[in-house]
Amino acid sequence: MKRLLICFTTLLLGITVAHAQQYNIHHTDKAPLLTGSADPAIWSKAEVLTDFVFPWNPEAVPATEFRALWDKDALYFRFNVKDDDIQLGGRP
Repeated sequence: MKRLLICFTTLLLGITVAHAQQYNIHHTDKAPLLTGSADPAIWSKAEVLTDFVFPWNPEAVPATEFRALWDKDALYFRFNVKDDDIQLGGRP
């Protein structure tokens, strides 16, 4: 029984690793300005990640893009998210 459990766990681990995705964060010589608007020349070096899901809900995820870059001083993230239900404080 113990061997069967070990084989089953190994099989599941292999399936999980086979579906894992790698995201590479590229180096930039020029730091992006943190102004809220993205410089296309700088961010074009970054890989775009778009395949987001809600693991708890089968409905489609709003359009979302993630990018990341690094330089000698920092790690930079950029998100573009479409949200049709933005609420700022208070009650909806």
